[in-house]
Amino acid sequence: MVFSNPAYFLQKPWEIVAVWHGGIGIIGALLGGFLAALWYCRKKQLSFWRFADALAPGVALGQAAGVIACLLNGDSYGKPADLAWAITYTDPRSMAPLNVPLHPVEIYEMAAYLLVFLLVWQTRGRFKTPGISFFTYLAGYGAARFAVEFFRGNPAIFAWGIPAAQVFGVVLLLIAVAGFYLLGGGGRIKQIARRG
Repeated sequence: MVFSNPAYFLQKPWEIVAVWHGGIGIIGALLGGFLAALWYCRKKQLSFWRFADALAPGVALGQAAGVIACLLNGDSYGKPADLAWAITYTDPRSMAPLNVPLHPVEIYEMAAYLLVFLLVWQTRGRFKTPGISFFTYLAGYGAARFAVEFFRGNPAIFAWGIPAAQVFGVVLLLIAVAGFYLLGGGGRIKQIARRG
């Protein structure tokens, strides 16, 4: 991964797009999707914020569904756990350690993304400012990734020992806060919170 071994990818930058060597992580997919959406909106002269608002619920729901594959093959497995709901992989084709009870981190992640989906869905009709649903998604996803990484058994680690997904989660939260401020959504959110 680019974040866990930056020196390798600085020497061989073409390997970043070599998906046949392992695939694209969700962070790269989201960044690529964001850039593609910017390009498409510019080409078609569409409002990027309205387009992003329309896509945000589907992205969150898609992420929740996508984690099912991680659960089935033991990818992105959890830390060892002595819990009644721990998962133990026994199939030798699994990517997780075998015969060790693990936190079902994929289920935690799926539940978190479903909550993000519900939160984003609720914002669609309540706010008139374009971009609020998109930034709600960014904030929810950032918080979910930050929290779930505490239970992950094999996180991608930055060279200085911090899980890359937690850094990414904090960055998304900061972008979302800045986005709410720039769009003027903060005042509207406070007004609705007082009414609700």
